[in-house]
Amino acid sequence: MSEEERYRINAFDWETAFPEIMQGGGFDAVIGNPPWVLAGYYLTLPELRYLQRRFETSRGKFDLYYVFVELGCRILRPSGFLGMILPNKLFHTAAASRLRDQLVRERWIRRVVDFGESQVFGRATNYSCILLLAKETGPGPTYGKARPGLEIAEEFRVA
Repeated sequence: MSEEERYRINAFDWETAFPEIMQGGGFDAVIGNPPWVLAGYYLTLPELRYLQRRFETSRGKFDLYYVFVELGCRILRPSGFLGMILPNKLFHTAAASRLRDQLVRERWIRRVVDFGESQVFGRATNYSCILLLAKETGPGPTYGKARPGLEIAEEFRVA
């Protein structure tokens, strides 16, 4: 990418902004509530091309949160943890298959807390889950069905 294109897109450079942290292996934790929107509706063509060159999960029709999860994992140190609240459609929509494949291939999933049809955000109709990831190999992931307020209704380990 040329310097002009980088300036126009205004891409954030984690290595430059946090040199000590990145040289030390990355962040201990990444948490977030990334945007739950289709990238094609909100980004310019140069921005889309930039993401498609840099992120495995940004192919075809993709939601911006795919890139946030992928980037969050990249900037984690090997012993780090990531936690994000995301749409639970991540687990069944065809467009998210690259993200699911990456998470399974890398064996990063530690826990999923799925709110099903319960509404977590007051005035917004959406179907949410909390995804907890860790880079270090650990026990198989757990899946929990929850109600708002994080009350776990049932939970089990996925083999």
